[in-house]
Amino acid sequence: MMKPMKKRMNPGGADKRLRAAFARGEILDLRTGHPDRDDPSGGAVWAAERQVRADVIAGLICAGTGSVPQRIAALSIAGARIIGRLDLCYARIEHALVMKDCYFDEPADFSEAQAVSICLEGSRLQSLACYDLRVEEDFDCAAVIAGSIDLFGAHIGGRFWLQGAQLRTSDGSYALNAPDLTVGGGMYCRGARATGGVNMYGATIGSGLELTGATLSNSDGAALRAPGLRVGSDMDCGRGFTATGAIDLFGAQIGGQLWMGGACLSRGDRDGDAVNAPLLKVDGGTYCNAGFHAIGRVNLFGATIGSTLEFDGATLNNPEGTALRAPGSVVRADMTCTSGFAVAGAIDLSGARIGGELRLEAATFTSTTADLRKADIRVLSGEPSSWPGQLRLNELTYTALEPYLPADQWLSWLRRDPGGYQPQPYEQLAACYRRLGHDEQARTVLLAKHRHRRKRLRPAAKAWGHVQDAAVGYGYRPARAFAWLVLLVAVTAIYFTANPPHAAGGGTPQFQPVIYAFDTVVPVLDLGQQNAYIPAGAGQWIAWIVTVAGWVLATAVIAGITRTLTRN
Repeated sequence: MMKPMKKRMNPGGADKRLRAAFARGEILDLRTGHPDRDDPSGGAVWAAERQVRADVIAGLICAGTGSVPQRIAALSIAGARIIGRLDLCYARIEHALVMKDCYFDEPADFSEAQAVSICLEGSRLQSLACYDLRVEEDFDCAAVIAGSIDLFGAHIGGRFWLQGAQLRTSDGSYALNAPDLTVGGGMYCRGARATGGVNMYGATIGSGLELTGATLSNSDGAALRAPGLRVGSDMDCGRGFTATGAIDLFGAQIGGQLWMGGACLSRGDRDGDAVNAPLLKVDGGTYCNAGFHAIGRVNLFGATIGSTLEFDGATLNNPEGTALRAPGSVVRADMTCTSGFAVAGAIDLSGARIGGELRLEAATFTSTTADLRKADIRVLSGEPSSWPGQLRLNELTYTALEPYLPADQWLSWLRRDPGGYQPQPYEQLAACYRRLGHDEQARTVLLAKHRHRRKRLRPAAKAWGHVQDAAVGYGYRPARAFAWLVLLVAVTAIYFTANPPHAAGGGTPQFQPVIYAFDTVVPVLDLGQQNAYIPAGAGQWIAWIVTVAGWVLATAVIAGITRTLTRN
């Protein structure tokens, strides 16, 4: 273990003290012990006794193991002002490099260097160039204050620490530029601030990626640009994570859970996305809950979620467009939108597949049309009043509706389609009731289907539809026909009892008003009364009218019986 070197405040002697400390395997600590005096933000005025030349550090760290004892594990310095440019480009750094709470006068360059481990914890730099850097173990930039860090193509064998770091650029470049970065362990950015955004296009993180409490902003583009990102375990962007500018996870793969509960996201421009994650693949669940707030579209087009997708307590705000876009997405378990879920804007779940429940409870919708066309959802959960005012349901399929309610209540749900009448949603709802054994409810749905369809027909067909509806409920209320027939036979019998017809000739059977009425009203039967007696005067018109009415009723009855037999 390295022993701290006693501070000797000889002006101009910091370089010599560093050489001596390095030779003995000790830490050169130039801090005074006073937080205000040791804050690297004021390092530009640190006196000469705290100044170390960059070329001295480079000379020591790159000297090679042959010139120093093998027991020396690291070059360690704290609280120093680094004079000149620390240029370790292409260097082979044989020892761990530890530079805590240091102030760098000029940018540092580690591009294409090879190092054991690097620690810059708490230091302040203008910028840090690490293009294609190779680090065998950890790279620690915790609490660093810098203009930018460039890790394009870098490989870090251990963990990458950025918690509490503050990065800021003003030239349009990313504050953390790390395309194709490879980290063998986890990447920890808790509480970090990156003004200018983070670019992790195609990066690979072997373990977890933590951004809890971090603040990312980019007025010119994505706050987090990470298409093709690979994370071996969880990605945590919740609990105080804030982003101004899109979170771009196009085609990213998360090996564990994606946590975004409590995050506050805002698109960088008027028409942009808050979350842009088409073709995202998450092996576990995705949790945009617990106060998650997105201003702008959440785009999950074609995403695959291995477990649950939660929006409980979330707020999605994109009133002039689509608030949640997830056509073709796959959710293996439940998708829940409860506990104060609020949406301003449209929801697109067309073609989505949800293996569990789509649950809507205690939700608020503003200017919302939910598109569920061609979606396949195992269970739709939530009373009709919980759903948006407009629903596109054509070709939606589901196994069950929860809670179980009479058909009249779910029919109000079907009438919310702004496209008007579509037959499939009625057939699907009826099939759901039949599956539960509630044939009466299924018939109610199908009767409503014909009534809705009737509104689109021509006048003649519409009039005939009214007749069928009144007579037998389009075949789904066949008992009505018998009531009409009984009533018509009774009225006819009463009339001809008071106004009996004349016999057609000799040998006629005795007149029976009820049988005569039944023979006249029901055209498919011949009981001998109608042909044996001829009505006179108004009775001729009555006989003609009830005969026509009988044909209409008979046709309706036959149609109803045919439908019943076909269904059975």
